[in-house]
Amino acid sequence: MTAPDMPIEEIVRIHDDDPAAAAHALRAMCASAMADKDLPQFSWLVNHVIGEKLGAWSEALQLQRLLPPTGPVVLRLQHAAAALLAGQAVQAWALQARIAQESGAPAEDARAAVALRVLQYTAESADPHDFAMALLDCARSLPAGPGGRKLGMAIASSLNNSVSALVERKVLPVDDAAVKSALVEGAQISRGVWGEAGTWMNHERADYLIALCGNRTGEWSIALQAARNGIATIEANGSEDVDRAFLLEVARASHGLGDESTRESARAEAVSMSQAFDASLHGWFNDCLKRA
Repeated sequence: MTAPDMPIEEIVRIHDDDPAAAAHALRAMCASAMADKDLPQFSWLVNHVIGEKLGAWSEALQLQRLLPPTGPVVLRLQHAAAALLAGQAVQAWALQARIAQESGAPAEDARAAVALRVLQYTAESADPHDFAMALLDCARSLPAGPGGRKLGMAIASSLNNSVSALVERKVLPVDDAAVKSALVEGAQISRGVWGEAGTWMNHERADYLIALCGNRTGEWSIALQAARNGIATIEANGSEDVDRAFLLEVARASHGLGDESTRESARAEAVSMSQAFDASLHGWFNDCLKRA
């Protein structure tokens, strides 16, 4: 398959393993010829692959400019983030104003949406203390349910992704007060925004993030409660067993609290269910199991 013929679904599939090939395919695409439904994913891939992974933010900005000036507000959000990261602040601020107008959100919510999208793309490369301070400042400024459903989902997604990238860093100074607060508070604030803007699946995954952050920082009681909340949401709505990886976070938190009986039963139940998982999930599950 030549790059110009590569469907966007294939680019999504390969972008982590082969970002150079994904970037080549994105460059070969003519944005104006894409189906409208593919534009948001194309815009995200441009920033994530060409900007974040390859560090070519000026090129990412050039590609964002090829997108039509209409369409979902998230296109302007991605464009604004690329502009800031490429050093074009005035362009970013103009786009930020458009985002507020199009979404009907207050100016401060549009500002938060852009800032959080920038943070999302710098979560793996920025100094963890500096990143945590910036994330906390932005997250704490958010009112409940910012911007209504459309902008609220964009804010929740960026906040969730930023906290998730931080907690997944292999080397992380969790004894740093700012880092610890960014993880615990950031995850909790993300859950609050998802509560206004998201579906039950967003809610349970936000609880999972709280559990991960609580366990990473030694806040065992917070982690245990969040894990149990997520399990209750899954049981009330129905989902695949893979989502019950919450059980491993129950085990991890219970160990931290000295409750070995609960740890062993939760761990055993999770291991039993994992036997039915698709083979592609075994590596991920085993990594989770080591933490538990």
